[in-house]
Amino acid sequence: MRFLPYLVSACVLGSSGLAAADQTPLRIPVAYSAPDKGLASVALYDRDGVLVRTLLAAAPVESGKRTVVWDGTDDLGRPVAAGAYTPKGIFFTAGPSLNWVMKVGKSGTPPWTTEDGSGNWGGNLAHPASITSNGKDVVMVQGCVEDHTITGVQQMDGDGKISLRYHTFYPWDSRSASAMDDKNLYLGILNWGSGLEIAEYKLGEPRGRILTKLPSKLVKTPVGRWKHREMNNLDGLAITAERIYASVGVNNELFIIERASGKILKQVSVPKPYGLAVTNGRLLVVSDTQVLTYTLDGEPQGVLVPPGTLTAPNALCVGADGTVYVGDSGRIAIDIEWEGGTKQIHAFSAAGKPLRRIGKSGGAPRSGRFDSSALGDITGLCIAPGGKSLLVTEVTTGFQRTSRWSLDGKLEREWFCRKLECWGDVRNPARPDELVKVGSAFDDNLRMQSWEMDLAKKTWRPAWSYTMPFAQCWQDDVVVGFGHGGNQLKDESGKHLTWPIFSYGAEGGLRTVKGRNYVLSNEGAIYTYAPEQAPKLVAMAFSHRCERQGAKIQTYYDQGPNNWFTWADRNGDQRVQIDETTVTSEPAHLADSKRMHSMWFDDQLNIVYQKLVKPDARTGKATILGILPLKEITADGVPVYDWSQAHDLPGDLRYPDMRGGDGSKTIGAAWTANLIADAGSWFTILAPECAQPLKLPGIDGDGWWAGRNWRKKIARFDQQTGALRWAVGRRAPGVAEPGQMYNPISLAGVAGGAVFAADAMGMLWVWDADGLYLGNLYHGPNDKKPDHESVYIEMQSANVFTHPRDGKIYAASNDFGVSVHEVVMPKRSAISGAPVSISTAQAAQAKPWDPDGVLPTEKPSAVFHRVKNAVKIDGELDGREGWFGSSDGQITAARPMLVLLDGERLATVRGMYDDTNLYLHYEIRAPGGPANAGTELPLSPFTSGAYVDAYFSNDWRSPQHREAIAGDVRVIAAQVKQGGGTVPYHRGFWQVKPGGTSPHTITSPAASVKFDQIAEIPGLQQAWRIEGKENDSPRIRYHVELAIPLTAIGITPTPGTRFGFDCSVGVANASGDRRDRAAHWAGLSEALVVDRPGSARLLPENWGTVVLGGEK
Repeated sequence: MRFLPYLVSACVLGSSGLAAADQTPLRIPVAYSAPDKGLASVALYDRDGVLVRTLLAAAPVESGKRTVVWDGTDDLGRPVAAGAYTPKGIFFTAGPSLNWVMKVGKSGTPPWTTEDGSGNWGGNLAHPASITSNGKDVVMVQGCVEDHTITGVQQMDGDGKISLRYHTFYPWDSRSASAMDDKNLYLGILNWGSGLEIAEYKLGEPRGRILTKLPSKLVKTPVGRWKHREMNNLDGLAITAERIYASVGVNNELFIIERASGKILKQVSVPKPYGLAVTNGRLLVVSDTQVLTYTLDGEPQGVLVPPGTLTAPNALCVGADGTVYVGDSGRIAIDIEWEGGTKQIHAFSAAGKPLRRIGKSGGAPRSGRFDSSALGDITGLCIAPGGKSLLVTEVTTGFQRTSRWSLDGKLEREWFCRKLECWGDVRNPARPDELVKVGSAFDDNLRMQSWEMDLAKKTWRPAWSYTMPFAQCWQDDVVVGFGHGGNQLKDESGKHLTWPIFSYGAEGGLRTVKGRNYVLSNEGAIYTYAPEQAPKLVAMAFSHRCERQGAKIQTYYDQGPNNWFTWADRNGDQRVQIDETTVTSEPAHLADSKRMHSMWFDDQLNIVYQKLVKPDARTGKATILGILPLKEITADGVPVYDWSQAHDLPGDLRYPDMRGGDGSKTIGAAWTANLIADAGSWFTILAPECAQPLKLPGIDGDGWWAGRNWRKKIARFDQQTGALRWAVGRRAPGVAEPGQMYNPISLAGVAGGAVFAADAMGMLWVWDADGLYLGNLYHGPNDKKPDHESVYIEMQSANVFTHPRDGKIYAASNDFGVSVHEVVMPKRSAISGAPVSISTAQAAQAKPWDPDGVLPTEKPSAVFHRVKNAVKIDGELDGREGWFGSSDGQITAARPMLVLLDGERLATVRGMYDDTNLYLHYEIRAPGGPANAGTELPLSPFTSGAYVDAYFSNDWRSPQHREAIAGDVRVIAAQVKQGGGTVPYHRGFWQVKPGGTSPHTITSPAASVKFDQIAEIPGLQQAWRIEGKENDSPRIRYHVELAIPLTAIGITPTPGTRFGFDCSVGVANASGDRRDRAAHWAGLSEALVVDRPGSARLLPENWGTVVLGGEK
């Protein structure tokens, strides 16, 4: 069933509310014709071709002539001007779909998440930390943000097939060395803020225990970017049947631990101990640049590998024949910018004689082209099951790799992982087979990294990677960075740094011009890049104000004089010289702007920008489009710019007024997300901000990602004139219905006559280029199936593009890799209809409505499920009673109903039934709590404070009938004051009830309404429970639970039974003696009661529909 949670705050019942209710709502039929059974999206356009109102959004239709009703308002709930409006639409048989291609950067069979944990290889956060084997199975350890299917600690066979995942113990931890035998797995964990611990697992059981905590002090990182950050690392683990051996290199510690109890038996001082292994009754210890031997009691025994061969050894393992393998590549955990070792695995005989080396001579550099034959920073080694190969965990030229090598040094297989990413990789249109990840100074790795794709073969490989030295993000000797509260970066002395304005960044896009590749950051730093060349800083078009101060330039975030600077690296040293800069003073067109909101390359390397200005009082528009033209490109490929040549674009976007028909909420500011130029238009996302504070509901909770969307729209503007062509889409307060969106965050692309928007909830929305809804790509947050069409990330960007070689459309979206799919677009045929005209009188008749609430031409539906267990009416939302379905999965609870007020969640209401009762549970958040003075009992409890109610129509053969009929009833309940406490109150209100026993007429000077019966309902139960005040608002949370006898409301407890239904919550004032407002599930909203008959009257034309669930 369709579930549309919404409200109307403009249809207010008061002294004039009764007259408004009596007036027939404007309903204009709009005719169209569907060529077949399928889906239709239809909208009305004005005489200028501007989309005014979406009427259908991928709605199921039958073949033939059809009509849809229109209420004379636009998409923002405002009555339209009198005139003619033309319906246009598209027909299609199915929405857009995806065909799997590959997951770039992620290995696995399959590479996506599976319910049993066998897919999605490795982890999703930090590099692989260690690997261990018992000769039969292997456990690989990697940094990970855990969920129930991916933990970063995986048991597998020698071919990488996963059989089990092990869970660790903390939301954030750092995993390190590991060891296992036939019974147990042991894992080193840094519990941040506490220290090093060793976890013990029984093999085959995913949950283990912390066996012991090591008395090893946290130390401050000695050098580099992370200097002064506390850390520690368990560098080696080895086990015997009775003991565990653990090494901590930074503290020169070797621990001997009783395996059965976790008791530390001995602590030995060893210079820089790292990898450990037990062989032939002795303990091997990598110590600084040598390998030492100890007895199993921790006594020094000798030197196996003396200094001279190894330069930065770390990991260690021993083969069945006694061959000792040592990874010589330094300790990546200490400083990610420090390189050491030969980047090879050295093989020694049991006596310490050098035998051979594995891996390409010289190893894999930290920066450069990826070379599979070279080893990188080795973090773990073990002998694979079967004893004929080595398994290695490493970071190879910035790529997270686990590899398998024959014992004589041949690469046999490799597996890759990537860090979880919210922001999508970026693409250069001139390099369509390449995905590039650009990390900034705020990322763990300040790196530009690329993967190559072969879309025809459905394969990918690591391509190249370059790490930028952290210190190069600043040139404060000439260009002094600005301070900003959001900057938490510090130098090696612990001092806060200025903003890293020379850092890598790709917010402005990647472009190729005259054979060179360029990348633009949000601060205006321009780099050239190539697979064989480290990114080179060549220019700056600084996006904030500045001031020349002698031989330096002082930059500002959003202050300072109206001065702007550019720089071109004419001498090629990547360092700013003051005589290479151009400072433009007092440019008139930038006088009202303190900084750029965004800027990006066009295809000719001009820089298009949105400058920040004071928000427009009506529309909230806070940016103006401009362009900084490319002045020249030097022979060395250096682009030159001059802010004196910048100017506003003539076709600046003309934002619409996004104030709604409710009239209660105003625009504080309005922005556009990334703009895409295509077919003579700008496509973008309009993002207005409400001037009043709102905490909007969303599928992920009030105020979270879905709740941060207030009236966002996908929009199209004419590029020459800036005129708006359309702005479409509505926010989803619950599960999105067609035409609704959770939080569209950025545009992913324009392709195939459609625009694609990335949503923070891990989806792509697809709209036809004429503003008509087509559907979505990827599973939504309510339906995250464990397959390749789910993206597990708070998506901030994605890529949709047409490949120039095959003409196909592809979507590339990041999470723990890049999911690449072919997008299959539906064949669309045009739908048209005769223009409809609205007269001046009809325009005046049209009722405004709240665009954050209901579509007045639709009504919601819900399903109440049957329960088997006894229900105790105590105000508790007890899952054991069946409120969320049954624990065995046999009974599924439908989505709860939302009661919205001004777009915010006033209440969540759940319904269920058994053979005797219909049960309702209200979770309410309201400023006045449940207070009701009860001053107008028994007939008008809705005047004197808070209440809950429910409306039923057991004869729903004519849904939304205009007048109340026999069987229509309102059940109202309140907790009213009495003496020093409260007592429960309830009544049933029947306007029409043949044979009613207690008739009453509610009157006022303006009107009256007669009820055949107002009476208590025998057997009705209610309970009220106050939860307490919210932390971030004045609202009080409370619960109300009702059990209403089915016989009293004339409903038969048969699955499939349909009846009219609505429910509402009254909101009390601060003193609890007056109802200030009320909101209904089905859309109505009420203000202060000034006319009791109008507030008492039943209005079934506003109710929704409920169906009883369960098997018939």
